[in-house]
Amino acid sequence: MPDTVANQGVYPQQRGQQPGLGFPICHIVGITCLSSGALLNAAVGRFNGKGGVEQTLLRTIQDTFQAGDVVLGDAFFSTYFFIAAMQAKSVDILLEQNGARRRVNDFRCVKKLGRRDHLIVISKPWSKPYWMSDDDYQAAPDSITLR
Repeated sequence: MPDTVANQGVYPQQRGQQPGLGFPICHIVGITCLSSGALLNAAVGRFNGKGGVEQTLLRTIQDTFQAGDVVLGDAFFSTYFFIAAMQAKSVDILLEQNGARRRVNDFRCVKKLGRRDHLIVISKPWSKPYWMSDDDYQAAPDSITLR
């Protein structure tokens, strides 16, 4: 980003960066159309290090997706509540499996569909995320099935 006083106020540099030796940094999450390449929606937020900022930004624009759409994303977006929200809207999703989830899947207890093709059931997290209302948490399904 351009190194202006206004940008520094909203999008400060990394904490370890010496003053005057860098540029303001932000996170950007965009939704693009795979057939045309058009940018359909985007969200910008301040850089706070590696973490949930991208997930927060995606939540602010996830209403862009409509029934019949296909979401293609990386493992960082394969959270329970995002997947549940997309399934509720009849949006198909293709996401890499979250690395933490690999350690807890018991593939002996799922339905095998073919070689390297199976169904898994993921249970709703027992604790409500800080950003979610009690009503939304209660309304979320108790489990979701993924292929």
